[in-house]
Amino acid sequence: MAKKKKKVDVRRRPYKIGEVAKNMPELVHKYNYVSFDIMYSKAAEWLSNQPECRRMLFAWAKEKGGIIYDEKKGTWTGKNVLEDLDFLK
Repeated sequence: MAKKKKKVDVRRRPYKIGEVAKNMPELVHKYNYVSFDIMYSKAAEWLSNQPECRRMLFAWAKEKGGIIYDEKKGTWTGKNVLEDLDFLK
């Protein structure tokens, strides 16, 4: 019988994002000539490219059930995408 994995609360994991953020260089967050859009923030881009931030984001999405792992394919898929695919069958 397969052993069930214990869920770990992402909020209690020892992520050190604050320590990572302390090393961020000076970066633009909003350009004066356009309305704010997080997708153009160089500060947000830098943070999202840090391994610690990516680990936390992935763990959070997994824990909250937003993404589901397919052992046969070895892939992760968004829960809503899977529900849409089931609907089409």
